[in-house]
Amino acid sequence: MKKMLTNIFRRHDVCLIINPKQILFTIGLLFSLLSFIDAQVTGKVFQDFNASGTIGAADYGLAGVTVKAFGTNGAQVGTTQYTDANGNYSIAVTAGTQVRIEFSGFPSGFYSGPYGTASGTAVQFTTGGTSGVNLGVNDPDNYCQDNPKVYTPVWTNGNPLGGGNAGTTCGLFQYNYNDNGATANPIGTGPNATCASTNNKVGALYGVAYQKSTNTVFTSAVLRRHAGFGPLGVGGIYITTNANGTTPTTSSYINLSNLGINLGADPTRDYQQIKLNPILIQMHIV
Repeated sequence: MKKMLTNIFRRHDVCLIINPKQILFTIGLLFSLLSFIDAQVTGKVFQDFNASGTIGAADYGLAGVTVKAFGTNGAQVGTTQYTDANGNYSIAVTAGTQVRIEFSGFPSGFYSGPYGTASGTAVQFTTGGTSGVNLGVNDPDNYCQDNPKVYTPVWTNGNPLGGGNAGTTCGLFQYNYNDNGATANPIGTGPNATCASTNNKVGALYGVAYQKSTNTVFTSAVLRRHAGFGPLGVGGIYITTNANGTTPTTSSYINLSNLGINLGADPTRDYQQIKLNPILIQMHIV
């Protein structure tokens, strides 16, 4: 028969006989119970700027998003939580319990982002004690492709409607965001820019706006001392279709003067009908 090892403690004539194996078993049981009781479902809601489904260096947590857990019977588990300033949340869920995690209450304009290795969907299924139950969200207005098109107006000395070559030179260039250097047309050595419109169609321009839903660029006339207006005059708004394509097309859109807006008269200017200098477009990554 194996001899049982015991520890004997005497205090006030009370004798305690303790088996070391029982101590280890009791401690292990306590830790198991604590882990069972204190289990959490944790994660992060972050703005996935590049829509990669992973948490990148530029992505940051989003505060104030509502997170709830529901059991298999449909009843809510734990209390409603809201992501903190870093986008983190934690919901108390018994270890091993199957729950459905729902994310809601996104800021205006935000939507659930693409599924990826570090981002699930707005509804996820997991169990208590699981970490990394994350969600990437995004505002489509903050997103564009890696190398978007850039539009730049160019002012040319002369009257674009006078019949000289001031009208046949380019008044609106399109080039790629990543292009760098002086444009190859007409005298540079950098990437070639696309002429979206000659001056006789638009004249001197300044304002540029892009409408994503129609892939359209709108440009507006500007008063310059030595560069003339286009066919719509001082109130001219022009439209460029297929703006993201390789063959953009520009035409007249609306004359604000025809809407009853008093823009004043076109002042008399002493500009020539020919351009004096070649156009040099310097393209830089902003």
